[in-house]
Amino acid sequence: MKNWLLAFSIAAVLATGFLLLRKDNEVAAARSRAEAAERQKHEFAAAAARQQKRATELQELLRETRDTSAARGAGRAALQQELIRSATGDSAQKNRLLRDPKIRKAMIAEAREGIEKNIKSLFKAGLAQELQLDESGSAQLAGLLTQKRALFWDKMLMPMMTGEIAEADMPAAGQAIRSAVDENKRQLRDLLGEEGLRTYEWFEKTEGARDEYKQLDAKFVKAGQQLTEQQQTQLYAILTDEHANFKMHYDFEDPAQLDLDHWYNNFSEDKLDVCGQDVEALNERMLQRAQALLSADQLDIFRELLAQRSLKARFVVMTTSAMLARQR
Repeated sequence: MKNWLLAFSIAAVLATGFLLLRKDNEVAAARSRAEAAERQKHEFAAAAARQQKRATELQELLRETRDTSAARGAGRAALQQELIRSATGDSAQKNRLLRDPKIRKAMIAEAREGIEKNIKSLFKAGLAQELQLDESGSAQLAGLLTQKRALFWDKMLMPMMTGEIAEADMPAAGQAIRSAVDENKRQLRDLLGEEGLRTYEWFEKTEGARDEYKQLDAKFVKAGQQLTEQQQTQLYAILTDEHANFKMHYDFEDPAQLDLDHWYNNFSEDKLDVCGQDVEALNERMLQRAQALLSADQLDIFRELLAQRSLKARFVVMTTSAMLARQR
């Protein structure tokens, strides 16, 4: 589940880009009018400064959504609405932004950075050691995983956002993606074997659990609610077990569940709503199992962390669905 959220997080960068482009356009217009009317120069300059300041503030607020507490929920909600309104704005402006070389370069760099970070996290968790890979094998695996994640971004998300592919051409493009995904999986199987492939898939499914555990442990320590060794072991087992075995209705990382011939169908409001409900259901399952393990104070900390992550996931999905709207 964490992996498709990682792919979707690019939407935050895109939405901020829309805000900046819109602000830049307003500043340019203000300066043009100032040149035509000298007497209004100072007023327009002041307006431009305020607009640029607001754009900067929005960027800072966006960064804060990644790790601020629920106490700032109202501020995050206001930012979310601003970003979503910008992302769903005029399609001509959207196309102009997405085809801007600088914006595209930033988008690609952000995507590659996220992919690299995710793969490094898997290796840091002990994936290569568990698979008994040497340096050469580890490098091959990293390359194949990079290729796998880039396929989703390069062949699906980017063309949808930029409108570079017509809906009539989607079946052919979908077949190309299926072929590329199948070939990637074949190479992974050749490298790792069937058992090794299952081990890798378990590491991938439980990456979200490891991330949650790290954040939880830090929050427990900060609150003076440190876990005992027994609690640590059991809580980690709960998180990994639920993430590994919980069945999402729509797994955006599984090509077998995607309608690759009709890409927009994958991001319908109904499916995105179900996705959000699945996240909530997974959170509830983990909380229920943790009740017998954690104290009331520890359980409150756990509940707060899951609520924060759900809010972030909902924001990312809402913004991304706006960015993936059909181009007109």
